Amino acid sequence: IVWNIAWVGNVSLISVLATNPEERGFLSSRRATWTSLAGVFFSYIGQPLAIYIGNTTGNEVLGYTLLAGAMAFLMMLGYYTVFKMTEGYELTGEQESERAKASPQSQKVSIRKMFESLFKNPPLIVLLAADFFRFMTFFIITAAAMFYFEYVAQNAALMRPYLLTSSIAAVLGAYMSASLIKKLTTRTTAIVGLLLTSASLIIGNYLAMDVTMFFVFAVLARLFLGLLGATLVALYTDTAVYSEWKTGENATPFVMGLMNLSLKTAIISRGTVIPIVLAAVGFVAGADPATASDALKKGIISVNMVIPGVLALIAACILALGYKLTRERVATLQEEIDAQKP
Repeated sequence: IVWNIAWVGNVSLISVLATNPEERGFLSSRRATWTSLAGVFFSYIGQPLAIYIGNTTGNEVLGYTLLAGAMAFLMMLGYYTVFKMTEGYELTGEQESERAKASPQSQKVSIRKMFESLFKNPPLIVLLAADFFRFMTFFIITAAAMFYFEYVAQNAALMRPYLLTSSIAAVLGAYMSASLIKKLTTRTTAIVGLLLTSASLIIGNYLAMDVTMFFVFAVLARLFLGLLGATLVALYTDTAVYSEWKTGENATPFVMGLMNLSLKTAIISRGTVIPIVLAAVGFVAGADPATASDALKKGIISVNMVIPGVLALIAACILALGYKLTRERVATLQEEIDAQKP
């Protein structure tokens, strides 16, 4: 819970620092790039460091606990650095109190206004639905890969190079997003990214019995998902602008925090979808990989490719048909908001 509070505060700074959709796209891209780099870094130092600390202390559980504590401490240092760097970009608590005394209309956002910022915000509702399917795509790909290498490729050692390669692809995708957002707009980049993710997975489904082809198309999908990690965050910041224009109050932290709604529900749903599909194709936990039938292999490939590919396509359709907030519209709304501020 505490981690989520800090995370929402950090991502909300994008709207505080940026003044237009292009700047928000740029900051979202850089944030997603470094987040993806952290995944690459941690994939190498995480478990070995936990094991080392556990062996040193003679307590395996303590190894993971101390690792989590050390990472939390580093996170705190990073967040404090950002906190000092961004001083002056928004009012402090004391300044807000003084402003509230001078102008009662500048009071903090009420609970009612928070809910208005959701239910009177059609672009945000559409975005939450699309983001749910995007997260589902990502989580299923991530969770199902080990079944592919265990029962289809029958070489679990390939899992590590796959994780490294796909993580690097995600970094590249996140880095590319800033340029694409500038050229295509945030909305268009998100839709194109989802369509390319879907195409990579669905095409890969027909070639994935070949391990090399699985690598190629699965890593391509991770490249485009890395692109989406930045673009969808930028879209949330745009819906925060729409919310302020619609309700008259700045509820950016609440709007950005709603990303967790799609995230958490996708995690829960993933835990349901994968077991149901695996059971349907005859998967039995603990079975010898050497006895895997062709039907089982094809079913596992479907879990890795077809299902997330269809989910990405659904997300693309939701955004294309339902999200009508254009770059030009956001810029106009921002100008109107700025004009009304004292």
